[in-house]
Amino acid sequence: MASATLTLTVSTSTGWVNPTNALVSNNAYASYSSVTALGSNFYFRFNTNAAALLPANAVITGVRMDVEYRTNNAAPQPRFCAGPGDFGGTANPVVVTTTDTVYVFGGPGNTLGAVTRDDVATSSIQFGNNASGSAAHYIDNVVMYVDWELPKTGNTLFHGENF
Repeated sequence: MASATLTLTVSTSTGWVNPTNALVSNNAYASYSSVTALGSNFYFRFNTNAAALLPANAVITGVRMDVEYRTNNAAPQPRFCAGPGDFGGTANPVVVTTTDTVYVFGGPGNTLGAVTRDDVATSSIQFGNNASGSAAHYIDNVVMYVDWELPKTGNTLFHGENF
């Protein structure tokens, strides 16, 4: 098994202020202020360099996304999940606090729904509230790790040939 830390670039960040601040842990945040109705979501999307790092036939065996995040208002119960693809993956959403915290999604053996290199070519964070209200969302850093291996091949037996 091999591992790689993917380089992220901001893809879609409509409504976010200073979106590239989400790429470095330095307490300079990408921010988004929202008045979010219960059940509505918004996204922060990234492109990755998976095509440059992983073989085309790589089989994904684990994905981990670390998101350093905080909110200014815990009352509307802000929540988010992160993972590969355009919609935040299959991770269970976490309810967040006003403290700057690194939230971890996935890990070794948990693919967050990814199977191939193309599945980790993009990643995203999906945000929402569990109650109506306004909150500002702050991302200080996002890091994505991928574990992968090459497909297993079986032994081939040749009959009647000398090697």
